Amino acid sequence: MGAIVKEGQYAIQHVVREASSVESARPLRLLPNREAPVEDFRAAATRASEISQQFELAALWRELASGAVTAADAFCSDDRCFVVTRATPPGVSAPAVLSARNLHLVQRVLLGVQQKVVAIELGVSASCVAGTISLCAGAMGLGCTASRMPTLVLMAVRAHVENMPPVLACSAQFRFEGNSYRVVSAQRPVPGPWLALSPAEREVVTLLVERCTTAEIATLRHTSNRTVANQLGSVMNKLGARGRLEVVSRVIEGACRSRPAGDVENEEPAPSAG
Repeated sequence: MGAIVKEGQYAIQHVVREASSVESARPLRLLPNREAPVEDFRAAATRASEISQQFELAALWRELASGAVTAADAFCSDDRCFVVTRATPPGVSAPAVLSARNLHLVQRVLLGVQQKVVAIELGVSASCVAGTISLCAGAMGLGCTASRMPTLVLMAVRAHVENMPPVLACSAQFRFEGNSYRVVSAQRPVPGPWLALSPAEREVVTLLVERCTTAEIATLRHTSNRTVANQLGSVMNKLGARGRLEVVSRVIEGACRSRPAGDVENEEPAPSAG
């Protein structure tokens, strides 16, 4: 386990990226402080997701943004992305930081618009944009910067904002150590052939979509940080992207538009929380 990193009143616990008992899962972070092993919790979530209902992916963002649920964990397996949530207790109001203006700011950045561009649009400083994202993410239980936002949350924002047919994911309820949770999962977006990338660049982008840092990608690919940085620079030049989050956004947009019907069949849509 890594050290606790405090951001204002929120605390997040980063997890060392290593193989877990969840099949080939590469953990991003453990969002809440938890005594139980991460592997046990994620294994329970993964098992629950095997028996699931259809769930409109955009609803995940709406629930997080409204304070109806908070995130408990987020991780990826070889072929799927997961977010685990807990329902907010009845009578608890949404945090004031989750205002319409702040959420508009957050959505713009998570769709791949550079933070400095959003700052100019709104007439605020870049540090204000970064701080607002951090506070909103903390209020949602995510406790991370835009660069580490879980992939499935980015997909949910895209599905919520874009004018496209409903993108369906999977949803299932489960209990762990006496507490109730819901796991939402969807196929992990992969760089499609329209991106015209080399095999090495495609592997790097796949790991970038998993929200890996340059150092983590270098470790997983047994190469140097400089090599990864050069490959990412080449990818951004090819795509005309101005940042890594914009690269991820392009991949997610392509995946959402090519798979609007989801990947669960013959199930009724699961009700959203709240």
